[in-house]
Amino acid sequence: MMGGLSKMKMYHYTNPEAYREMKKESPGREGLSPLTCMLIPRYEGPDWPMSSSIRSIKGLLEPEPESWKENKEFPFLWVRLMNSFFINSDELMLLSCEILPKDDAYITDRANIERELYREGREGTTTNERLAAAFEKYWGERVPALEYQGGFELPQFEVLTPIEFERLNVEWVSKTKWREIYDLAKKQEEEAHKKKGETQVLPAELVLEQIKELDLR
Repeated sequence: MMGGLSKMKMYHYTNPEAYREMKKESPGREGLSPLTCMLIPRYEGPDWPMSSSIRSIKGLLEPEPESWKENKEFPFLWVRLMNSFFINSDELMLLSCEILPKDDAYITDRANIERELYREGREGTTTNERLAAAFEKYWGERVPALEYQGGFELPQFEVLTPIEFERLNVEWVSKTKWREIYDLAKKQEEEAHKKKGETQVLPAELVLEQIKELDLR
């Protein structure tokens, strides 16, 4: 991609329940809000660095980017992301919208954060200093969305301004998509068990147990 684009497409996963809530916002505020909508859960707590709690709308540059789905360094990334939308719904929904010059939108590299989190999983501990450095790098290397020319390992959108409901397009709504996620989780779980200590990176058992409750036939 070349700099100075007039628009680019963002993909945002959610579920029908959350989508209905977007419709029910007070007049003039319908749509995606940086205060409530997050693509990837924030990692924060009472002792976590403030830089970990950027409020934004998160999205992907493609519906199912290969770097997120089949990543050897971060093997459970995609399954964990999809599992976060299981709450309150057994259906998965993909939205899209055009990112315009008026949006305060950036592309960031999620790998800067994931690398520290996976190190924590392998070693069993991390420090506020290392986490703060990871989030600082993540945010410090951001690029205005319409100027992004590639090069990030796990590119994602961070949009700091609301997106009006009329700009949102429903790409699809699916219940059978969970079968694909279940199969991927099972495959990655089996591969992880073959590697000593790798199951500590992110247990897939919880993901599998939740998805098994669905009627996947």
